[in-house]
Amino acid sequence: MEVMPTHWIFLRGLARETRHWGDFPQLFQEAFPHTKNYVLELPGVGKKYNESAPLQLESYVDQLRTQWLELKKDTSERWGILSISMGSMLAMTWATRYPHDFQEGVLINSSAGNLSSLKERFSPQAMKMVSKLFFKEDYWEREREILNLTTHKILVTDKLISEYAEYSRQYPIKRKNFMAQIYAASKFKVPLKLPFDPIILNGRHDALASPKCSDILGKHFNVPVYRDELSGHDLPLDHPKWIIEVLSQKFKRK
Repeated sequence: MEVMPTHWIFLRGLARETRHWGDFPQLFQEAFPHTKNYVLELPGVGKKYNESAPLQLESYVDQLRTQWLELKKDTSERWGILSISMGSMLAMTWATRYPHDFQEGVLINSSAGNLSSLKERFSPQAMKMVSKLFFKEDYWEREREILNLTTHKILVTDKLISEYAEYSRQYPIKRKNFMAQIYAASKFKVPLKLPFDPIILNGRHDALASPKCSDILGKHFNVPVYRDELSGHDLPLDHPKWIIEVLSQKFKRK
């Protein structure tokens, strides 16, 4: 087993902000008390909703890396990056552009345009939801539909929907930023290799991106794909303890 990095950054996906990690960062910290984790906000969402979302993943990476360099300046220890969906596309882009930044990477429910078809990367159900909801201002209905699409294991309660709807009211994503994120993600092409062997995690019931996308990534990088039989696309929300169990087996605990 490998030694776990002592510092981690977490990257979310399309149209999601840091608060959508829910309890996962806290659970991760409790499971691995020797580590520190940092959640970074993507341009155009959350507290950065007034910023313009770039059209190229490389531009996201360079902005995020500026934040990371501030976090890193006081330590020379090993870093890991844990990411989901579009966040994993950013993680792969980052690792390719700056191969010495991270020693480990966890990729959750991601895909690549040069390996999988558009239909596999963004299901017809997801496309229909986007066209129906993201041009309306009913945040509660929007979040209900998103949660029903992206989760499978958990019970989607009115309380959870209301909590997520409040996030959207506080920091509403602009349509131009949402479309910019979709465009940037659609153009992602996976590199030939990464500076580390990625840990690829997948939810069997992912209704947004086909589980085949993770299988293809695994074959491309010649690494195993760890699949949770209970979860959907939003694995950190659906089954965070399963992620921690996989990482516990992968890395030695100090």
